[in-house]
Amino acid sequence: MKRSMKLSDLLADIFPVNEDDKDIEITGISIDNREVSPGDLFIFHKGDNFDPHLHYKSIEEKAHAFISETELNTHLPHYITHNTNDLISLIAARFYDYPTDLMTNVAITGTNGKTSVVKLISHLLRATDKSVADIGTNGIFLNDKEVETNTLTPTTPPPLELQKIAFELVKQKSDYLLMEVTSHGLHMGRTLGINFKYRLFTNLTKDHLDYHKTMDAYLDAKKILFDTAKSDEFVITNADSEYSNKITADTKAHVITYALDAPADFRAINIEEDQFMTRFDLVTDGKTIPFETELIGRYNLYNLLAAMIVASKEGLPWEIIQNTVSSFHGIKGRLERVGSSNVFIDYAHTPDALENVLKTVTKVTTGKVIVVFGAGGDRDKTKRPEMGLIAENNSDIPIVTSDNPRTENPSAIITDIIAGMKEKPLMIENRKDAIKKAISIAKKEDIIIIAGKGQEEYQEINGVRYDFSDYKIAQSFLDK
Repeated sequence: MKRSMKLSDLLADIFPVNEDDKDIEITGISIDNREVSPGDLFIFHKGDNFDPHLHYKSIEEKAHAFISETELNTHLPHYITHNTNDLISLIAARFYDYPTDLMTNVAITGTNGKTSVVKLISHLLRATDKSVADIGTNGIFLNDKEVETNTLTPTTPPPLELQKIAFELVKQKSDYLLMEVTSHGLHMGRTLGINFKYRLFTNLTKDHLDYHKTMDAYLDAKKILFDTAKSDEFVITNADSEYSNKITADTKAHVITYALDAPADFRAINIEEDQFMTRFDLVTDGKTIPFETELIGRYNLYNLLAAMIVASKEGLPWEIIQNTVSSFHGIKGRLERVGSSNVFIDYAHTPDALENVLKTVTKVTTGKVIVVFGAGGDRDKTKRPEMGLIAENNSDIPIVTSDNPRTENPSAIITDIIAGMKEKPLMIENRKDAIKKAISIAKKEDIIIIAGKGQEEYQEINGVRYDFSDYKIAQSFLDK
């Protein structure tokens, strides 16, 4: 059944509505002139390359009311505000009857680890027999079953779409909503009006400087999530991060820390790992609890600690958490083994993530480490030479290739990468050929890391997304 709301109820306490207009039925909200439907409240929202204000005449044929940033010569009820972006979340939440208020909401932010933490929390909370939804880079899931593929929208969807998604998840009886919250999403106000019981900070390393320009601005965007927390909420932060104290400096929430090195409320010690398993002891609240996980690498221990804190605060006994951690078999596109081979797919596309994954496999292999990697086009260029140097210093055979060049020349991106390297690496612009080369030169004891794209099923070149899966391509060469 289609939702409907009287205009006066939808805009109550936001705009005064005339007596003649108060009973107008609004059956939808739209911000895209290509998708407006009869009965919509249309909110004019300028994009980077398009201003729908210029096309309002075609929109008023279907819409029942307008909210805009400029005066329009229209016969429709029309309300003007300085910045419509500030209202979209509020109005969308009201229209969909505040769906996020009906779930326990968890937000995860940080440069790296967001997807892993979300999937770990989801796995742990499902031991409570409750339904768990998650939204992020890999898509939209309910109890780990894909609801919608999130390939055309950002990791953190725009507020109107986000409220629609939450409404549908509530209809499907979701108890929890876990969200990857990006710095872009925070800066653009996409999560405004959502009360997060738990707000998690993983780390902050060099990325997205094409958008934020400086690390201070990047930090400020992340801090929005924590500065807006309420006193009855929880901020969970990685105490080993140099930014941890800055992240929590202005929060009103109760702060819980985790770490491998620094003093913290939750700490992993006695860490032992091999190519297939990690064992460690968790120290918290005077207890020492042994754990075993198929995940390898220090960075995955940070992710596990963050997830276990949420599970424990939600009332799971430590025995259940132990068993549930041991039954977790990994995350698509995150150090994902291709079949039973020594070829791994990983989403690492920042200097820190690439260094972490390469150091992890170096510790557990007796052979060489071969890495296939590139860098995305139309994104932060300053990280490219740094990634080149990291690959050179932490692998035996670096192969530089194309990632998602987008509108940039792939060879120019490769040139930027190798500028940071001391010696000339293998350079194979065609990513499929680069993967083939890595597999053809690897010996039985070697490990191959194919980095940068992870779970992605496409490669974006000149604005077109072509079918491309690192996993499937690697598997095709391994099967020969």
